[in-house]
Amino acid sequence: MAKTALVTGGARGIGRACALALAEAGFDIALVDLLEAEMAATARDIAARGVRTLNFQADVSDFVRAHAISDEIVAKWGRLDVLLNNAGAPNPKPILEISEAESTERSPST
Repeated sequence: MAKTALVTGGARGIGRACALALAEAGFDIALVDLLEAEMAATARDIAARGVRTLNFQADVSDFVRAHAISDEIVAKWGRLDVLLNNAGAPNPKPILEISEAESTERSPST
């Protein structure tokens, strides 16, 4: 049975690159992102590497939805080996200067 990975923010950029590298290494990949079209393109590239893929259009800051996604992956694939937390919103402040309220605000691009 193949190992599985869940990549948040996997539609583009670093998340996409990580998802493709894991797929190249033989992992089945579950993608979570808000960007449906870009995620579908990444999923096609993953499938071209001969592994399974699942897509979830979701906001990973939604606690209940995040748990449901994990449960669905385990129900379909029987396991979840790697969680790559890549999703996030840019904030120009140093991390220790970000308030709790600011940490939950969404940028227009996410």
